[in-house]
Amino acid sequence: PRRCAALGRALREVILASDRRVAVLASGGMSHYPGTPRYPHPDFEFDRRLLGSLEQGDGRRLLDLTATDLDAVGNIELRTWMVLMGAIGADRHATVVNYEPCWHHGQGVLYWDVAAEATR
Repeated sequence: PRRCAALGRALREVILASDRRVAVLASGGMSHYPGTPRYPHPDFEFDRRLLGSLEQGDGRRLLDLTATDLDAVGNIELRTWMVLMGAIGADRHATVVNYEPCWHHGQGVLYWDVAAEATR
């Protein structure tokens, strides 16, 4: 996880050195345990708490998770979100479009409008 955030910070430097507009996308499943007996038992409450933290601009909650923490809650794919947090900063407020619990994972859709936040 720490290296993911460091990669995001390096990506930010490349983006800021460019004169182009850039969108950074991160995808990954929430709260699922592929290949394990826990696969049909997602931790929806963890997902909701994390999304709430991101809405509040507390991306540190995500960045402070260890690899062991991610594995314990079935969220190993959130490393891509950690890269994004490194690129945009952990104090940005996310907009959660929706969260849909499914039988084996949670589907969260959210975004950070960095340009709009900069004009506030």
